[in-house]
Amino acid sequence: SVAGTEKFHSAMVPHVGSSTARWREVVELGRCLGAISEVVGSRVTQPAVAVIHDTDARWGNELSDHPSVDVDVIAETRRWHAALLARGVTSDIRRSVDDLSAYSLVVVPVQYLITREAIDNLTRYVEGGGAIVVTYFSGIVDEDDHLHAGAYPGAFAELLGVSMEEFSPLMADEQVELTRFGRGRVFSEHGTVTTAEAIASYASGPTAGSPAVTRRQVGPGAAYSVGPSLSPGGLAELLN
Repeated sequence: SVAGTEKFHSAMVPHVGSSTARWREVVELGRCLGAISEVVGSRVTQPAVAVIHDTDARWGNELSDHPSVDVDVIAETRRWHAALLARGVTSDIRRSVDDLSAYSLVVVPVQYLITREAIDNLTRYVEGGGAIVVTYFSGIVDEDDHLHAGAYPGAFAELLGVSMEEFSPLMADEQVELTRFGRGRVFSEHGTVTTAEAIASYASGPTAGSPAVTRRQVGPGAAYSVGPSLSPGGLAELLN
């Protein structure tokens, strides 16, 4: 790269070209790998889980004037990735408009900005038998940073079967009790279910009684919503 944040990253082919020590080291590594008979011909198993990460959604989330400065796309994505990996479950990072039909589970962590094309794609995935988990502060605005009108979570409200009236962000050191999955941090919401069932509710705080984790059966598929950021133990319980 001759521009941007990676212009000083020499990578496998430095700016000076292939007549370099770095390039020779890479070629030698390739020769060594090709000589390891135990791994020649190995294939990596296709992960059954995809974690959605759209760069535009991350950029949108990092804009100012949002309900909470503690909503962090990267941090929440890493929590889910770590919880999956702790169970021996590998995952792919995919875009919301990609073909997701090969996956049995799709996790959508804090995808604040999402297009109608993406919502239609994710809806088809669930209708085809997939399971989707959508976290807090997802589906709020379109590609122009304009709100998806109606109940929160905006573009996901119909698919998830929930109707949230108001956000209730939590303070940095604040936690709320849930009826299942331990405690929640960062975010909570006041609202109700429409076509989903609540499998956990807020048991304390300003949104006590509102659904915290929900599930909606969509034909052979299922759509889950997760209102707060769950602890590692809570994530483990939900994933199990």
